[in-house]
Amino acid sequence: HCILLVLGRYSRDLQSTPDDLNAFLNNSLDGLHWFVCAFGHQEQACMLRAIDHGGHARVGFENNMYLPDGSRAEHTADLVDSLVNRLSDGGFSIANERETRSILGITA
Repeated sequence: HCILLVLGRYSRDLQSTPDDLNAFLNNSLDGLHWFVCAFGHQEQACMLRAIDHGGHARVGFENNMYLPDGSRAEHTADLVDSLVNRLSDGGFSIANERETRSILGITA
């Protein structure tokens, strides 16, 4: 099973924080592939918290348009690149297409 945890959707001004993930982490996520998306300027911090706890990240303009430094991203790809660079610098591996399809349960 694959689920998406949405942070900040019902928060004041649609702003999430990494601590919004705690309510989900207090429940068992064993056996699940889980992703996090997060509304607002702390999107990347929320993604990093999720990944630190075994989750996956989903970023994009539908939830956030700003890079961690506060500048506005021109494209969703800017948000993805920023997160990938941060994760790569931290020694995390990034799923390739085959691995991503497997996580999502998509057969070729």
